[in-house]
Amino acid sequence: MTAARLDSDLQRPARRSGRVAPWILVVVIATGMGLLFLLPVVVMLLMPAGEEERTWGIAQATMEDGTILVVEGVTVGSSHSLDVAKAIRAPSWLPWQEPETHPFRMTTASDQVIVWFSRRDPETGRYLDFDWWLYSVADDGQGHTFEDTDAGLNYVHDSGSGSYGGPRPLLISATSTAAGLSNGIVVARSSLPQIRHDGDSFRLKVYDVNHKQVAELDVPHVTPPAPTWQPETLPITKQAGDLQVTVQNVTGRANQWTSNNRLIVQPVVEFDLDFEQNGQPASEWYAQDIELSDPLGNKAHAWDCRLSQGEPAWKVTMQLARRDDAQFSEQEIWPLPDLEIPDASTFATMALPEVIQGVPLVLEGIGGPGTTVVQGLDRSGSGGSYSGSVFGRPFSIETRGNHSHGGGVPPALSTTTVKCSVPFVVFSRTVHSGSHQVSLLAEDHQGRPIKTVGPKHVGSLEFWFLDLPEEAKTVHLKLIIQQLRSIEFFISPDHVALLEHLHPLSEHDLASRLAAVTSRPLLYGSNRIGNVEIFRLDPTGGLTNLTQSPALNSGCAWSPDGSRIAFVSDRPGNMELFVMSADGSGVTQLTDFPGDDRTPTWSPDGTQLCFTRTDEENNWELYRINADGSDLVNLTNHSAADADPAWSPDGSRIAFTSTRNGNTYWLYTMNADGSDVQLVSRRPSGNVYPAWSPDSRQIVFTGQVDGAQELFVCDANGENERQLTKLGGLNTLAAWSPDDDWIAFIHVGNPRRNSQGSIYVIRPDGSDLREIVPLEAFVGHGAGRPAWQPGP
Repeated sequence: MTAARLDSDLQRPARRSGRVAPWILVVVIATGMGLLFLLPVVVMLLMPAGEEERTWGIAQATMEDGTILVVEGVTVGSSHSLDVAKAIRAPSWLPWQEPETHPFRMTTASDQVIVWFSRRDPETGRYLDFDWWLYSVADDGQGHTFEDTDAGLNYVHDSGSGSYGGPRPLLISATSTAAGLSNGIVVARSSLPQIRHDGDSFRLKVYDVNHKQVAELDVPHVTPPAPTWQPETLPITKQAGDLQVTVQNVTGRANQWTSNNRLIVQPVVEFDLDFEQNGQPASEWYAQDIELSDPLGNKAHAWDCRLSQGEPAWKVTMQLARRDDAQFSEQEIWPLPDLEIPDASTFATMALPEVIQGVPLVLEGIGGPGTTVVQGLDRSGSGGSYSGSVFGRPFSIETRGNHSHGGGVPPALSTTTVKCSVPFVVFSRTVHSGSHQVSLLAEDHQGRPIKTVGPKHVGSLEFWFLDLPEEAKTVHLKLIIQQLRSIEFFISPDHVALLEHLHPLSEHDLASRLAAVTSRPLLYGSNRIGNVEIFRLDPTGGLTNLTQSPALNSGCAWSPDGSRIAFVSDRPGNMELFVMSADGSGVTQLTDFPGDDRTPTWSPDGTQLCFTRTDEENNWELYRINADGSDLVNLTNHSAADADPAWSPDGSRIAFTSTRNGNTYWLYTMNADGSDVQLVSRRPSGNVYPAWSPDSRQIVFTGQVDGAQELFVCDANGENERQLTKLGGLNTLAAWSPDDDWIAFIHVGNPRRNSQGSIYVIRPDGSDLREIVPLEAFVGHGAGRPAWQPGP
């Protein structure tokens, strides 16, 4: 190597091994930072959706099938609002993506605690149905439980959204959303009263259709600030002007029935009241309305009392009124005599004004039976409709304006259509006061009292319906407006043994209850297993299903010798009469008729049966037939409705229900061949159902009193009538035991809501009332009396 070359090499910088250009470093660093940034996103995309379950709602529990029951939220008050997130499936969840929500809104009649549930798939987060859920029960931690009352379902999916309530379980298929709710919402809701409890949550237990607890949750809820009230000591005396009211005693009971396999318990509070006015007994006064409340803001009526039971005291507010047969002053009465009954589908306009007790009214007119159309009757222009039944017959009222005139409808253009088979009277009243009670008394042209039903409110109009006999041409009316009086007092819930959630009693418990009063078996119709069957309750042998048929089986009657049982069933498609052996074997169909046959009763010699037949035109007649199905005879053959026969033990007479007086059901008897029909009692009722005493000297039946239908007993000729029960609600389908020791009957606390009742027994003198079967007695179409086994 030359010196020059060597010198040149010494002056050149040496190249370093593995050197990276700066721009490459920039790229590498940027890429690394990007990967670090994207790593959480990749992890989130790869993470199963089930990992998000911990963020669902405000409380959750894992059910046995692995699904997650979630409390989406709790709302309190009467106006409820909740935003619920839709389910989002992986891998669409991005860190910047917020789940889409849907608002649910609802209102309740009073302040309630609404718990909103969802059930979620732990893998996908998808909402699932509630066709398994029956009820939930809250525990205040002080030994008191509260079963939920109203429930419903809210949903939203691609084809729409909505909500519904009704019987549970909540069948999601009813909303046509059962298929593929991958990104929809299904939320169930249940209502509870306000609860006083320790801490910031209460325990909630959830049950399925088999009454099995499937989940338990701590539900966040803060007890509202509230005072505590102190009870007054019984007896409690209060003054309302010159009226003195003494509360002698307070008791509680429960109306119970089942609906879709769920037991419904309706707590009832009853008050024993004494009234004195100016120092004298005042039996014409009664408690027209009773409201109870607790310090937490819960309110309830006495016939359905659901309050916080852990409170020292509840407040009771009573509105007091006089009965319609009391003495009223001239200032309280508007007499309207000699009003002519218009022809069918005709309205007689009157427009008579009056002011009673400071309340301005107008007698608009009176209408005849049929379909009546009246112009200009509704001066408010608001319109409205009402439908229902009166005297066992349907009616409807509809008022509408001429919408072509916009919002301000001239009164003359309004149209009111009334459809009913009885006459009606219309008043208008623009001023409504909760401190007044309105009653309408009526007599026909012969001075006979006429039953009225009303008022039915449609806008500013009040409709009263008149149960007039067909021959009546005029009616005398007396409108009574009385000032109500009010008292308040405080009671201890300890006086009220309110029942909480119960299940149908076991066979052993039912048998024990019956054995405590008799050794005689009892038959009755029940749907304790889902469909209506005839059961034999034996004090020593328990409960036996005698029919075991998917059809409706009820209306049972034991033959006098105890060897056979007559009953009705819809096995052929409509209600027909059957006979079977006492053990349920040898079922034989006796009748085959396009209408319905029901309520069989045996002749004392066991050779014949009398029953009610309803034809396709809804005509009710009493028929007699031999026990082998031969020799069918129409015993009544009358234009009135004749029903519910009971053959006297001596064989001489048949008691029955009839509307021969017009439209009201009264009690009659006739000879066994249908002759010599005699009126026994004019006490009106739609559920008379008579039954004879073993010596054929007395009859027990159902009659109306103070808005309830109670049992009455009278002599066979109608004399010596006396009230047997004072339970309220409906008391009917009585059966006198062959040994004259007991009368069995069915009690229904709220006939408008209940399709089932409880079987009670009571002594013929009205003493020793006992509940035997507490919830399952069938009282629907085709129902019959409990049937005692014959014998001494």
